[in-house]
Amino acid sequence: MRQFLLPLLIILLVACSKENKNFNSRFTIINAVPDGNSFTLLVGDIVVDSGIQFGNPKFNLTAPAATTTVRWKHQGVPGFDSAIKTDVANNADFTLFFYDSLKYFKSYLIRDEWKQAASKTKGYIRFFQMVIGAGRLKLANDTNKVLVAETSFGAFSGKFIEIDSFITKLRLYNGTAILDSIASARVEPGKSYSIYAVGVLNQTDAKKPRLIIHEHQ
Repeated sequence: MRQFLLPLLIILLVACSKENKNFNSRFTIINAVPDGNSFTLLVGDIVVDSGIQFGNPKFNLTAPAATTTVRWKHQGVPGFDSAIKTDVANNADFTLFFYDSLKYFKSYLIRDEWKQAASKTKGYIRFFQMVIGAGRLKLANDTNKVLVAETSFGAFSGKFIEIDSFITKLRLYNGTAILDSIASARVEPGKSYSIYAVGVLNQTDAKKPRLIIHEHQ
């Protein structure tokens, strides 16, 4: 019997060491549902965040790495809006969108691959169009050079495009109508940026269309 104790002890020690390591992934969460309350996201039984407000992104929230169920819901409903079983890989990045109105509420989950080739002159951007009622959104700089061509609502791609690095006034257009701008927006060489457009077309209050730019670290 004693001859089995040492191998068994070694197995138990190895198993315990694996369980005690802190394996985490990161989530960026965007609530683009203007008529909804805040959202809650759970990975397994862990609450990643329970106060995801409209137009107030949460970046780099940590979550346990595991093959598990990812669930989310907005306040005021008894059950979950959606639940998927997926592989939340260790040291990986994910983006989760809640968008459209509550009547047509949609969600979009993507694993991010934002690390790009090093460059001395080029940066990398991607654009997510979530402005309700806008079908021809585009991005331009302060000389009206188009940086991202007209994009339809909810036409998402996780891929980054290469672009000359710049410091400029970044403008959001719907066709020829300017909706919002960011003064001195910066895209630095070798770095990656996600640009989000949220809000409701023709609104002038807190729901009006606006740009959000995020530099990935």
